[in-house]
Amino acid sequence: KDVSKEIFRNLQTVSKTGRDEPGGAEKAETLRTQRENYIQLLCSFQGALHESVGELDKVMECKRKMGGMQKEIEDHEMALRRFGKNLKSAEQILSDVLKRTSHEGHSSTSEEPIEIDIDDIISYSHVISYSTSA
Repeated sequence: KDVSKEIFRNLQTVSKTGRDEPGGAEKAETLRTQRENYIQLLCSFQGALHESVGELDKVMECKRKMGGMQKEIEDHEMALRRFGKNLKSAEQILSDVLKRTSHEGHSSTSEEPIEIDIDDIISYSHVISYSTSA
């Protein structure tokens, strides 16, 4: 039901109805009451529309925030994948060095173990971490 059309018809009928005609005053009063009811209905529709728009704004804001969070998650996942690849690469390098060292240790005439200072290992790990995180 189109309330605005009903109000317009109501106004036209009131303007055409003669109050001097028999039953004209009652008809005019009925039409006035209908018009007021239609106006109240329009006001309630307007209020409901205003509330709906407010809710829609909240939903859109939540969607924007979720999009931003999804982007951050994807960025963090990508960084973790890169870190995993770099870690695997470092593991492979260390494994190759250990294999090469163990082969060289067997072929050499010296039986003395090689001592590595812990500070050197930590220093080297910092060098690797700086180069892989940049």
